[in-house]
Amino acid sequence: MIRMLGQWRRIVQNKRLVKVKFLASFIGSLNFLRQQIKRGGLHLKKLNKIKAWAALTRGWNSSVYPNMQVLKELFWWKTMIQKNKPIQATLISPQVILATDASKTNWGATLKMSHPDLKILFHGKWSSYWHLTSSNQREAAGILCALRRSETYLRERQIKSLKIETDN
Repeated sequence: MIRMLGQWRRIVQNKRLVKVKFLASFIGSLNFLRQQIKRGGLHLKKLNKIKAWAALTRGWNSSVYPNMQVLKELFWWKTMIQKNKPIQATLISPQVILATDASKTNWGATLKMSHPDLKILFHGKWSSYWHLTSSNQREAAGILCALRRSETYLRERQIKSLKIETDN
């Protein structure tokens, strides 16, 4: 990524034409890093503005000259990437699996423990206060109801990791 930022620095300093699609691809690469680097979205404004203007006025197949103001953003990204300390995503195997299902009138859930082999069933009817119009809403509400119903059990057993399975 640092090599790509250096390439873009040279493009801007040498005032070379760049395809709008190439600029959009570069912005997408930086956008991917926003999860790792805080406030990254704020430092894409000038690049996005140039891309949006060129795409609207000239079209996606046109070319554009990135102005010198973009250099500030490029240098910010370079320093942030160099200072970045990557984090490792730790995957914890679930202690409990919560399988849920929902219909127009009812919801149900099964809490499956791995040690010991134990299954606990939860179920209920939708009250008149629930206005669930889509199956996605019913599934999400079913998960919420199951979590609320099993909360005390999970706290008593000090469950740290939970996997939620749904059919939608």
